[in-house]
Amino acid sequence: MNGHHCIISSLMFLLAVTATSFTVYAQQWEEIGEVVFTDGWISPIYTGKAEKIQVPAQISADGSLVRLMEPYSTACFSDIAGTPTISWGESRNITFDISDPLWVKIIPAEAICLPAGTVNASEQPLWPTSRGEYMHAMGYSREAITKAGLNSVFADMVITIPQGMVAFGTEPGALTQSFSDTPLDITIDLRTASLDTPNISPCVSFTGSEYFTMSGIPATLPLHPGIYIRRTGNSIAKIAVR
Repeated sequence: MNGHHCIISSLMFLLAVTATSFTVYAQQWEEIGEVVFTDGWISPIYTGKAEKIQVPAQISADGSLVRLMEPYSTACFSDIAGTPTISWGESRNITFDISDPLWVKIIPAEAICLPAGTVNASEQPLWPTSRGEYMHAMGYSREAITKAGLNSVFADMVITIPQGMVAFGTEPGALTQSFSDTPLDITIDLRTASLDTPNISPCVSFTGSEYFTMSGIPATLPLHPGIYIRRTGNSIAKIAVR
């Protein structure tokens, strides 16, 4: 009985530790049409450069998350790889936390499983990340990463990830590296997406929210007429001030 008790206690401890290692993102999602994904993660294996891919996308109801829907199972990526890739990326999405436009995060998840023989290796599940996130996990401060220009940003409706990298294995803590000597930038252009832009009267109260220009620069009150990103807690919205 004591042995069983110890095993159960150990399992409960392991589950507790595991649960605190990951952030749970329970969201309702809205379709926003196709966006332009410049893929510096996987397409360079086949063409030596970051290719542009049209990918269906969604945004969370609170506007804090954007995700690419199965980007590596698309017909466009199949053309790049020169073979059908539907099963490679099926049910695998890439999600970005844009709640802080100056510190965009890639939520850890497997994006593709390359079949055996690709890059002369066995079957390879790959997790997309960036050099900035890898350095942050290694103990570098946000300030140091931002000063080096390695922070991912959301500006002018474009997510930019400098120096894309991938993690090999079945978890984010696996060996992280890029496929090329010079890691390539990744962009997700939302300007083709169908995001609503409500018109806001200047007399509306702006208390309790933060505002950014479309280039990610903090805006001070009162806001002049134009387009802004409004952040209230974890909620992000694009607004037009008349």
